[in-house]
Amino acid sequence: MRINNETYETIKDLKTLSNCFVNSIILPKIESTEEIQKFEKLLAENNISYNEIIPTIESKNGLSNLELIVKTPNPKIKRYGFGHCDYNLSINSFPFFHQNSIEYWKWIKHLYFVLAPKKLSILHSPYLELDNYSFYKSMLHYLYNIFGNDVAHTTLTSKQTKILNRFKKENEHIPFDRLIKHRLDLKVSSKDAEQIITSFEKNSKRKAFSILEKDKVLISPQEYIAAKNYIAQKRKKTIYLTFVGGCFPVQNDILFEDLFHQRLKRKIESAYNIELNINIIRYERFNSCLKKIINYKKTAQIDFLIFHVRPEPFLRVVKFLYKYLNKRGKRRYSLNIPSLKIWNTEKFNILKFEKSIVFKPDNNQTKLHRILVNFNYKAGKIFGNLKYSLNKYFELTSNIVGFCDANDIIPIVLGIGNRNNSSYEPFLCKKLDEFFKHRLKDQNISYVELLNIKSKNINEYFRDNGIYASEKYHEVIAEKLFSVLEDKLKKT
Repeated sequence: MRINNETYETIKDLKTLSNCFVNSIILPKIESTEEIQKFEKLLAENNISYNEIIPTIESKNGLSNLELIVKTPNPKIKRYGFGHCDYNLSINSFPFFHQNSIEYWKWIKHLYFVLAPKKLSILHSPYLELDNYSFYKSMLHYLYNIFGNDVAHTTLTSKQTKILNRFKKENEHIPFDRLIKHRLDLKVSSKDAEQIITSFEKNSKRKAFSILEKDKVLISPQEYIAAKNYIAQKRKKTIYLTFVGGCFPVQNDILFEDLFHQRLKRKIESAYNIELNINIIRYERFNSCLKKIINYKKTAQIDFLIFHVRPEPFLRVVKFLYKYLNKRGKRRYSLNIPSLKIWNTEKFNILKFEKSIVFKPDNNQTKLHRILVNFNYKAGKIFGNLKYSLNKYFELTSNIVGFCDANDIIPIVLGIGNRNNSSYEPFLCKKLDEFFKHRLKDQNISYVELLNIKSKNINEYFRDNGIYASEKYHEVIAEKLFSVLEDKLKKT
């Protein structure tokens, strides 16, 4: 049983349930322990008994405060709910992120890391594609693997309920990692918003929700409101920004709304009353990067292009010994000496494929492993790999800048950040930074330096492994990019 969180509706619900026993009571839009205690007091005053209460997280404040909320033990709380439609609305996200996006599962990951240590589970948010049973079954397996037997799920149809009741972990299903992906094109169009508004109003039949008859997809009232808000707040001017980088703009241990580009979007839109539409192009190899940009430009507008100089492709070419997966997915080792045309770093995938969402923290690397990594870099440097990698990376950057100049795109180069996975990596990163900084300055290209970010504690900006950025680092990057874009916008 769900009790409304609006005062008038709450009173009506409590009067209806007065002197009754309810097995589970769902408390919506919880943002603090005090709110839970307020509801418990109201339930007691109305002589309503229950087996459990399920506080539901449906806002950014609720998720941010969850660690504080669960610090207060409550024998009546066995799990917390998550309402993703209200949550999307609270962070002003449109179109919404649903269960087929990795961005959605980052929220679930955050819930897991807070709830699991307290032996608490989750009441999972409803799945709105009512006829997509294959996805639904795979999702149930995914949830089971994360939270175990105690996971609960809100169903919307009798068929979903039947599938849930008959669920067995041994049942065949499509691996869930194959079904979810990042949303890289974050542009919003008025056409998309108008389509949701029209579809909702045409199919709602005076209900609080709408179901598209053709696709059997439920449009929530929250997404309908978000679409109407977008149309009402539509700004006169739109700027299209393309960010070219690696995993940083989609980093899996940072919530979508806390990523640097979303922080940047909020600051730009607030300061200049313009709409900032963002697209992300990911690259791993030097050889294919420019082609991806050219192909995207054929069908889309780019006003600003931010090219991120990354540690990974640079350091990979510096290494003397390269570990990779061949075309058959087998692990292989190869010497890496580009000067002798032995260069498998640009031919094969890196060894470790990035998993969609990892719910168990990586184990720290051993001291011996770090020593071997340092030796691999130094051996590569002896064979000229460092010089080759520097020149190859700058050649790519120059070609991208040239493409921007030819297409009236304003280029910005985001410098390399410090990397501390081994003791030799900061030295190599500094070499790359100096190599780029001086050459781009001579060409009057905006270069956003990151190695000058100082902190007494390196863990303030990076995770324990010295590779992945922290929320604080994303915040700093957003500030730096805002300063550069602000200067460019004033001149345009």
